[in-house]
Amino acid sequence: MSSHRRRTHRSRSHRHRQWALWALAAMLVVALISSRLWLAQQSALENAAQQMPAAQTATVLPPAAKVTPAPSPALPNHPELLPKPERSLEKGERWRPGDSLEQSKPADWTTPPRFTNPDPEMISALHEAGLNPEVLRHSGNLRVQRQWQGGRSQVALVESSVSRFAGKDWRTVYAIAQRSPSIDPGLAARLIAANARSTLSNWSWDRGYWLAEARVPASARRDVLISAVEHVLIAADDLEKELSGDLDEF
Repeated sequence: MSSHRRRTHRSRSHRHRQWALWALAAMLVVALISSRLWLAQQSALENAAQQMPAAQTATVLPPAAKVTPAPSPALPNHPELLPKPERSLEKGERWRPGDSLEQSKPADWTTPPRFTNPDPEMISALHEAGLNPEVLRHSGNLRVQRQWQGGRSQVALVESSVSRFAGKDWRTVYAIAQRSPSIDPGLAARLIAANARSTLSNWSWDRGYWLAEARVPASARRDVLISAVEHVLIAADDLEKELSGDLDEF
Protein backbone atom coordinates (compact mmCIF):
# COMPACT_ATOMS: atom_id res chain seq x y z
CA MET A 1 0.00 0.00 0.00
CA SER A 2 1.37 3.43 -0.91
CA SER A 3 2.16 5.99 1.76
CA HIS A 4 -0.70 8.19 0.57
CA ARG A 5 -3.26 5.40 1.01
CA ARG A 6 -1.90 4.55 4.49
CA ARG A 7 -2.25 8.19 5.60
CA THR A 8 -5.81 8.34 4.22
CA HIS A 9 -6.77 5.11 6.05
CA ARG A 10 -5.32 6.35 9.36
CA SER A 11 -7.13 9.67 8.96
CA ARG A 12 -10.50 7.94 8.43
CA SER A 13 -9.95 5.62 11.43
CA HIS A 14 -9.08 8.59 13.60
CA ARG A 15 -12.26 10.44 12.54
CA HIS A 16 -14.39 7.32 13.28
CA ARG A 17 -12.92 7.06 16.79
CA GLN A 18 -13.60 10.75 17.39
CA TRP A 19 -17.21 10.40 16.25
CA ALA A 20 -17.69 7.39 18.52
CA LEU A 21 -16.24 9.29 21.50
CA TRP A 22 -18.43 12.31 20.78
CA ALA A 23 -21.52 10.09 20.50
CA LEU A 24 -20.69 8.39 23.82
CA ALA A 25 -20.14 11.76 25.49
CA ALA A 26 -23.47 13.03 24.14
CA MET A 27 -25.27 9.96 25.48
CA LEU A 28 -23.73 10.46 28.92
CA VAL A 29 -24.76 14.13 28.95
CA VAL A 30 -28.34 13.26 27.96
CA ALA A 31 -28.53 10.56 30.65
CA LEU A 32 -27.20 12.96 33.30
CA ILE A 33 -29.68 15.67 32.33
CA SER A 34 -32.57 13.17 32.34
CA SER A 35 -31.67 11.85 35.79
CA ARG A 36 -31.44 15.36 37.23
CA LEU A 37 -34.80 16.28 35.73
CA TRP A 38 -36.37 13.14 37.25
CA LEU A 39 -34.90 13.92 40.68
CA ALA A 40 -36.18 17.48 40.45
CA GLN A 41 -39.69 16.26 39.61
CA GLN A 42 -39.67 13.81 42.54
CA SER A 43 -38.51 16.52 44.91
CA ALA A 44 -41.25 18.86 43.70
CA LEU A 45 -43.89 16.16 44.21
CA GLU A 46 -42.68 15.44 47.75
CA ASN A 47 -42.71 19.13 48.65
CA ALA A 48 -46.22 19.51 47.26
CA ALA A 49 -47.43 16.49 49.26
CA GLN A 50 -45.92 17.87 52.48
CA GLN A 51 -47.54 21.26 51.94
CA MET A 52 -50.96 19.82 51.07
CA PRO A 53 -53.50 20.20 53.94
CA ALA A 54 -54.29 17.03 55.87
CA ALA A 55 -57.94 17.26 54.86
CA GLN A 56 -56.90 16.81 51.21
CA THR A 57 -54.60 13.83 51.83
CA ALA A 58 -56.64 11.81 54.31
CA THR A 59 -59.59 9.70 53.29
CA VAL A 60 -62.38 10.31 55.77
CA LEU A 61 -65.12 7.71 55.95
CA PRO A 62 -68.58 9.19 56.31
CA PRO A 63 -70.39 8.37 59.55
CA ALA A 64 -72.78 5.49 59.47
CA ALA A 65 -76.19 6.58 58.33
CA LYS A 66 -78.83 6.56 61.03
CA VAL A 67 -81.28 3.80 60.35
CA THR A 68 -84.90 4.65 61.00
CA PRO A 69 -86.83 1.45 61.60
CA ALA A 70 -89.88 1.08 59.43
CA PRO A 71 -92.79 -1.32 59.71
CA SER A 72 -91.98 -4.53 57.90
CA PRO A 73 -93.98 -7.61 57.00
CA ALA A 74 -93.57 -10.71 59.12
CA LEU A 75 -90.39 -12.57 58.27
CA PRO A 76 -91.19 -16.26 57.77
CA ASN A 77 -87.98 -17.46 59.44
CA HIS A 78 -88.68 -15.45 62.60
CA PRO A 79 -92.43 -15.55 63.26
CA GLU A 80 -91.94 -15.41 67.02
CA LEU A 81 -89.74 -12.32 66.85
CA LEU A 82 -92.55 -10.12 65.60
CA PRO A 83 -95.35 -8.52 67.60
CA LYS A 84 -98.63 -10.38 67.54
CA PRO A 85 -101.32 -8.07 66.07
CA GLU A 86 -104.17 -9.63 67.99
CA ARG A 87 -103.10 -8.28 71.39
CA SER A 88 -100.60 -6.00 73.10
CA LEU A 89 -97.58 -7.89 74.44
CA GLU A 90 -95.32 -7.14 77.35
CA LYS A 91 -91.72 -6.20 76.59
CA GLY A 92 -89.72 -9.29 75.80
CA GLU A 93 -92.77 -11.46 75.18
CA ARG A 94 -92.66 -10.57 71.49
CA TRP A 95 -89.12 -11.89 71.25
CA ARG A 96 -89.25 -15.67 71.04
CA PRO A 97 -86.66 -16.70 68.47
CA GLY A 98 -87.70 -19.54 66.23
CA ASP A 99 -85.73 -22.74 65.91
CA SER A 100 -84.27 -21.64 62.56
CA LEU A 101 -82.40 -18.80 64.27
CA GLU A 102 -81.43 -20.69 67.39
CA GLN A 103 -79.94 -23.55 65.39
CA SER A 104 -78.02 -21.44 62.86
CA LYS A 105 -74.26 -21.72 63.34
CA PRO A 106 -71.18 -20.71 61.34
CA ALA A 107 -69.87 -23.22 58.84
CA ASP A 108 -66.68 -23.83 60.86
CA TRP A 109 -68.52 -25.44 63.77
CA THR A 110 -67.74 -29.12 63.44
CA THR A 111 -70.99 -30.51 64.82
CA PRO A 112 -74.54 -29.17 64.84
CA PRO A 113 -75.94 -27.99 68.17
CA ARG A 114 -77.33 -30.74 70.31
CA PHE A 115 -80.33 -30.07 72.51
CA THR A 116 -79.84 -30.23 76.27
CA ASN A 117 -82.10 -29.39 79.17
CA PRO A 118 -81.35 -26.10 80.96
CA ASP A 119 -78.39 -26.40 83.31
CA PRO A 120 -79.60 -25.85 86.92
CA GLU A 121 -76.28 -24.23 87.80
CA MET A 122 -76.68 -21.79 84.91
CA ILE A 123 -80.23 -20.96 85.96
CA SER A 124 -79.05 -20.34 89.53
CA ALA A 125 -76.25 -18.03 88.35
CA LEU A 126 -78.63 -15.99 86.21
CA HIS A 127 -81.10 -15.69 89.09
CA GLU A 128 -78.37 -14.47 91.44
CA ALA A 129 -77.38 -11.82 88.89
CA GLY A 130 -80.96 -10.51 88.84
CA LEU A 131 -81.55 -11.49 85.22
CA ASN A 132 -84.75 -13.47 85.92
CA PRO A 133 -84.21 -16.36 83.49
CA GLU A 134 -87.29 -17.83 81.84
CA VAL A 135 -87.16 -21.28 80.26
CA LEU A 136 -88.61 -21.30 76.74
CA ARG A 137 -90.75 -24.38 76.38
CA HIS A 138 -90.19 -24.85 72.66
CA SER A 139 -86.39 -25.01 72.93
CA GLY A 140 -85.27 -25.18 76.55
CA ASN A 141 -83.25 -21.99 76.08
CA LEU A 142 -83.24 -19.25 78.70
CA ARG A 143 -84.55 -15.76 78.06
CA VAL A 144 -83.16 -13.10 80.39
CA GLN A 145 -83.91 -9.42 80.79
CA ARG A 146 -82.03 -6.49 82.28
CA GLN A 147 -83.76 -3.30 83.47
CA TRP A 148 -81.79 -0.05 83.73
CA GLN A 149 -82.50 3.26 85.37
CA GLY A 150 -84.34 5.55 83.01
CA GLY A 151 -86.78 2.88 81.89
CA ARG A 152 -84.77 1.08 79.22
CA SER A 153 -84.45 -2.68 79.19
CA GLN A 154 -83.01 -5.37 76.97
CA VAL A 155 -83.72 -9.05 76.40
CA ALA A 156 -81.12 -11.72 75.59
CA LEU A 157 -81.17 -15.43 74.95
CA VAL A 158 -78.85 -17.96 76.61
CA GLU A 159 -78.84 -21.20 74.67
CA SER A 160 -79.16 -24.44 76.61
CA SER A 161 -77.97 -26.39 73.59
CA VAL A 162 -74.23 -26.43 72.99
CA SER A 163 -71.94 -26.80 69.98
CA ARG A 164 -68.74 -28.81 70.06
CA PHE A 165 -65.61 -27.22 68.63
CA ALA A 166 -61.92 -27.99 69.22
CA GLY A 167 -62.83 -30.63 71.79
CA LYS A 168 -64.94 -28.28 73.92
CA ASP A 169 -68.63 -27.51 74.30
CA TRP A 170 -69.57 -23.89 73.62
CA ARG A 171 -72.71 -21.98 74.47
CA THR A 172 -74.07 -19.00 72.52
CA VAL A 173 -75.53 -15.89 74.15
CA TYR A 174 -77.15 -13.27 71.93
CA ALA A 175 -79.44 -10.26 71.94
CA ILE A 176 -81.30 -8.54 69.13
CA ALA A 177 -80.30 -4.92 68.66
CA GLN A 178 -82.05 -3.79 65.50
CA ARG A 179 -84.73 -4.92 63.10
CA SER A 180 -83.24 -4.57 59.61
CA PRO A 181 -84.96 -6.44 56.74
CA SER A 182 -82.18 -5.18 54.44
CA ILE A 183 -78.51 -4.61 55.20
CA ASP A 184 -77.41 -0.97 55.43
CA PRO A 185 -73.87 -0.81 53.93
CA GLY A 186 -72.64 1.91 56.28
CA LEU A 187 -73.85 0.14 59.40
CA ALA A 188 -72.55 -3.21 58.17
CA ALA A 189 -69.07 -1.79 57.53
CA ARG A 190 -69.01 -0.24 60.98
CA LEU A 191 -70.05 -3.43 62.79
CA ILE A 192 -67.63 -5.59 60.79
CA ALA A 193 -64.83 -3.23 61.82
CA ALA A 194 -65.99 -3.55 65.44
CA ASN A 195 -65.78 -7.35 65.13
CA ALA A 196 -62.10 -7.07 64.25
CA ARG A 197 -61.42 -5.24 67.53
CA SER A 198 -63.52 -7.50 69.76
CA THR A 199 -62.27 -10.58 71.60
CA LEU A 200 -65.45 -11.60 73.43
CA SER A 201 -68.38 -10.91 71.14
CA ASN A 202 -69.32 -10.16 67.56
CA TRP A 203 -72.10 -8.62 65.50
CA SER A 204 -74.02 -10.65 62.96
CA TRP A 205 -77.01 -10.19 60.69
CA ASP A 206 -79.48 -13.05 60.59
CA ARG A 207 -82.67 -13.00 58.52
CA GLY A 208 -83.56 -9.38 59.11
CA TYR A 209 -82.04 -8.72 62.55
CA TRP A 210 -78.73 -7.40 63.85
CA LEU A 211 -77.54 -9.56 66.74
CA ALA A 212 -74.91 -9.03 69.43
CA GLU A 213 -73.44 -12.47 70.13
CA ALA A 214 -70.93 -14.04 72.49
CA ARG A 215 -69.76 -17.63 72.81
CA VAL A 216 -68.52 -18.98 76.12
CA PRO A 217 -67.40 -22.47 77.15
CA ALA A 218 -70.30 -24.50 78.49
CA SER A 219 -68.15 -25.23 81.56
CA ALA A 220 -67.28 -21.56 82.17
CA ARG A 221 -67.43 -20.15 85.68
CA ARG A 222 -70.57 -18.35 86.76
CA ASP A 223 -68.93 -14.92 86.60
CA VAL A 224 -67.70 -15.55 83.04
CA LEU A 225 -71.20 -16.48 81.88
CA ILE A 226 -72.75 -13.44 83.57
CA SER A 227 -70.10 -11.15 82.05
CA ALA A 228 -70.91 -12.47 78.57
CA VAL A 229 -74.65 -12.00 79.11
CA GLU A 230 -74.20 -8.45 80.43
CA HIS A 231 -71.88 -7.63 77.53
CA VAL A 232 -74.38 -8.55 74.80
CA LEU A 233 -77.25 -6.91 76.71
CA ILE A 234 -75.42 -3.58 76.92
CA ALA A 235 -74.05 -3.75 73.36
CA ALA A 236 -77.45 -4.52 71.85
CA ASP A 237 -79.29 -1.85 73.82
CA ASP A 238 -76.66 0.80 73.07
CA LEU A 239 -76.94 0.16 69.33
CA GLU A 240 -80.74 0.10 69.45
CA LYS A 241 -80.80 3.39 71.35
CA GLU A 242 -78.36 5.01 68.92
CA LEU A 243 -80.21 3.91 65.79
CA SER A 244 -83.79 4.06 67.01
CA GLY A 245 -83.80 6.88 69.52
CA ASP A 246 -86.50 6.37 72.14
CA LEU A 247 -87.70 3.12 70.62
CA ASP A 248 -87.06 0.23 73.03
CA GLU A 249 -88.42 -2.73 71.11
CA PHE A 250 -86.06 -5.46 72.23
